[in-house]
Amino acid sequence: MSIYFDKTMRLKELISADLINELFQSMANLYKVHLKVFDEQDTLVYQVAFESGNFCQLIFLDLNGQKACTRKVSEVKISKPLGESAEVHNCFSGLRYMVQPIYYQGEYLGRIIIGPYWPKELSAKPKPMSFMQAGFDFENLKAQVNTHKTFSQGQIDLIIKHIITVLDILFHASHKSWLTSKMHLESISASYKELESKNKMLEESIERMKEIDKLKSNFLATMSHELRTPLTSIIGYAEMLVEQVSGELNALQKTYSSNIIEKGENLLSMINAVLEISRNESQTLTMNKVTADVVELVQNAVSTVFPQAQKKNISLKTYVDENLPPCKLDKERMNQALVNLLSNSAKFTQNGGIVSIHAFASREPVKQNSGNSARFFDGKEPYICISVTDNGIGIPEEHLDKIFYSFYQVDNNQTRNFGGAGIGLAVVKAFVEAHRGFCKVESKVQKGSKFSLFLPIER
Repeated sequence: MSIYFDKTMRLKELISADLINELFQSMANLYKVHLKVFDEQDTLVYQVAFESGNFCQLIFLDLNGQKACTRKVSEVKISKPLGESAEVHNCFSGLRYMVQPIYYQGEYLGRIIIGPYWPKELSAKPKPMSFMQAGFDFENLKAQVNTHKTFSQGQIDLIIKHIITVLDILFHASHKSWLTSKMHLESISASYKELESKNKMLEESIERMKEIDKLKSNFLATMSHELRTPLTSIIGYAEMLVEQVSGELNALQKTYSSNIIEKGENLLSMINAVLEISRNESQTLTMNKVTADVVELVQNAVSTVFPQAQKKNISLKTYVDENLPPCKLDKERMNQALVNLLSNSAKFTQNGGIVSIHAFASREPVKQNSGNSARFFDGKEPYICISVTDNGIGIPEEHLDKIFYSFYQVDNNQTRNFGGAGIGLAVVKAFVEAHRGFCKVESKVQKGSKFSLFLPIER
């Protein structure tokens, strides 16, 4: 069973302290009767007493009367009636107390003490008190009897019935609210425990994925190292064949050897890219930054891609601010990043298309693509933006957040026809973020794409 519904109900949980005070204050004012309320833990939660004159004070001035009065008050305060009926407590003076227990749905919630008051049927007010010390002014005490009200037993029964009826109504309404709140807490508690359990499972899965990712990076790095050595030898031997070091080759043999060199260099470039990605993921990618001329960097990248663009009759256009400030960059890696972007644009642009590259300095705030950046520029520091724009086949919007992932390729027939391993953009992202920059992409299907690199200006 729920920890909330196993719990014993408490008076203060069913009725607030303010409501208890308001209820019993109104009852006391209505009947002009003394009231005290104790909860189930014998804590006084409410009391109201009207002016009693000197009656009780006169008794308390006498040493014997003080002792008798203290015993009676203590007896009434600790009294816990058996059952749900009121219990009568008569004082030695003739005054009376009624102790009414408070129950709700069989659970004891506390008690109400009514009095002291004069019972109507009492013949002598006050009763003779022979135990008082000699010289006690009994006549003066008689003069103070009217400071306490007189009630018949019927009147007291009606007062008790009235109080209990009102309490029952309040308990019912409050209990409904109490149950609703506890059920809500129980539901929240159950949901929290379920969420906590799922979070733990998720954390374990994330840790496992990190381990797997680390193993993957280590595997790729190891394989890249292991593959580069024999591949370099293959390319070297093919170059010696083309140079006819071991003898003359006929035209067909030269063609085959040249193809071996070309494909081998393509494969070596791919292996080097995988190695760079692995180094970046393992945070071992080191930058060799030197003061570089961005204009020269852009021109070198364009000249590298020019033969590829020329084969498809693609126009390569360059728009570079000649006044760009020099900044510290890893020239080799940033050149590779620009070549990758230009090569991608040329590959996915139809014959006769246009590929343009822009480079400029700015302080304008720039927001990054979700999930694709290490940081963003808020306009407080200068940066260089280099963008490559084409009018090629474009990229569907749902793929824009994923295209910089390693080995990710847009899954449609049109892009599959162009081939590739899906690591070119991952390399771009790794190199740019290693410079504390980020990448941004904008694209529309059949309209073209725009890839932008944002780099902080470091001098």
